Amino acid sequence: MNRIPLGKRGWMILAAVLAVGLIGSAGLAIANPYGSVSNEETCAVWDTPGTPRYQQCLDNLNVDGQSGLVPGSQPGTSITPTTSATSSDGNSNPPNYFCLDASKSHYASTKRIKGCENELVCLWQPSDRKYHCVDGSGKSVDPPGGICQLGRNPHYACADDQVVSVIRPEIGEPTSSPPDTRSTIPPTLSSHPALADPTIQPTQELTVTSPSPIPTPTPTATPTPTSTIDPSDPVVQVLEQARTQGLRIWLETDLVKAWKRGPEQLKAAAEKLKLYANQRGVVGVKFAYDLGLRGFDDEAQTVDPTRRVEFLTSRILQFVTEASQALRAALPPGRQIAVDVVIPELGCGSNQLCALAMQRDYPLLTLANVERYVLTGAVDAVNIAGSQYAASKIQPETAAVTNFWQRFRLLSWKTRMPGLYIGSREIGLAHAGPDRQIAEADADRLVKERVDEPLRTGADQVILWTWKQTFDPDGDGPAERQTWRLADQGARSNSILTALGKARRPLRLAVTYNPREQETNIASDVKAIADIASAIYIFVP
Repeated sequence: MNRIPLGKRGWMILAAVLAVGLIGSAGLAIANPYGSVSNEETCAVWDTPGTPRYQQCLDNLNVDGQSGLVPGSQPGTSITPTTSATSSDGNSNPPNYFCLDASKSHYASTKRIKGCENELVCLWQPSDRKYHCVDGSGKSVDPPGGICQLGRNPHYACADDQVVSVIRPEIGEPTSSPPDTRSTIPPTLSSHPALADPTIQPTQELTVTSPSPIPTPTPTATPTPTSTIDPSDPVVQVLEQARTQGLRIWLETDLVKAWKRGPEQLKAAAEKLKLYANQRGVVGVKFAYDLGLRGFDDEAQTVDPTRRVEFLTSRILQFVTEASQALRAALPPGRQIAVDVVIPELGCGSNQLCALAMQRDYPLLTLANVERYVLTGAVDAVNIAGSQYAASKIQPETAAVTNFWQRFRLLSWKTRMPGLYIGSREIGLAHAGPDRQIAEADADRLVKERVDEPLRTGADQVILWTWKQTFDPDGDGPAERQTWRLADQGARSNSILTALGKARRPLRLAVTYNPREQETNIASDVKAIADIASAIYIFVP
């Protein structure tokens, strides 16, 4: 048999392809092809050395990616930690080392820290599925930093565990869908159709009581959720059809308004979700659309402007913690909890002026703040949308997608928060109007850039917005409304759907679906979704 000479680059590409192919049947990545590969080798897999795209890739990966690290969180010097301990169910859980020396970083490491005099080591215990930490003398101690404080990392054992209600189940998946435009956010984000909250009708005005600097929400009448499921409920009908098609099921809603109305409203909303989450096939619940982008600005009206960002970030963190606790208490064991986030600055790549502009324009959505919200153990999955970068002249827009996921690779969220599931919330494949005229080659290119790129650079799944959603960017009434969709009107196929259905893509794709906005009927819509995806995210009003 003749051998085919591949050369160094050929073997690298083959190795990367084989590693990418190691995907479990549930759609979870079980191997990372970039764990021990240099930036030069990684970029050589993506692009030809010497080309502008190759150099841009190097620039993105060589920028310091640790600016958003949160002390006391699990951190990452590498994407794939060294496997030196394995739990009984086969998941790798290497020892974590902390150095408490004043001159050293207090971030965790999967390797011994050179020159450390005061070291803690945390070992995984299969009995309770947590890391237990000991000091140099072998005495059991709490991990350092904020790990055992409010919003703790549930993968570490703490001395007061018996009073903690936030306990995290098994590895899950992500979710996604759209948010609301009624806050004072810059128009480059607020006017995009994927940021439309399906919980709000175009002509509906929000009324929220302005809080004092230490807000005390005014409770309203507590809704009484029924204890039985109505077969005529569109959500129930979608659940049934999704099970028939073998789709994994996420429920999605936004609990910000319920949380602001008080604990009883939040509890009632969680109990309503519980009725659906009890159904067979439901993986979990997503409880926030683009966390921090909307729904909180009105709370800072009476706050000193110099404290506005600090106040609002603390409120967002409080919301995440309390909503997570309410859902953990209500949902059946094993159900996952997720949020959507936006991190505008990551799309800038190595363009520091762009990154500074994004941080200035979206202070609640900086990388550092988003990490405060989600790397706490309160959520099991995070869906990330890259947003828009036209104001910073990043063209084409697909360059922002590439920049985003290459920069995100450096953050090592999965090392810092073991078991975290990362989704890419893709808003750029839907179109407005009844149909979309796009050549097959152009559709293949778009899908490659917006689906394949995130999947090979760190995302576990890509969540596509949206099967169908009617959107009015300015709330001006029916004349301004547009309907956005993936398929053509009436669920007719198009070149985008054809490209999405190719190869192994459906195993790691999901589609958001509002049961009250059908292309044809629920059964036909869900079957069409199952042709291109393995999961569905059902909007619950």
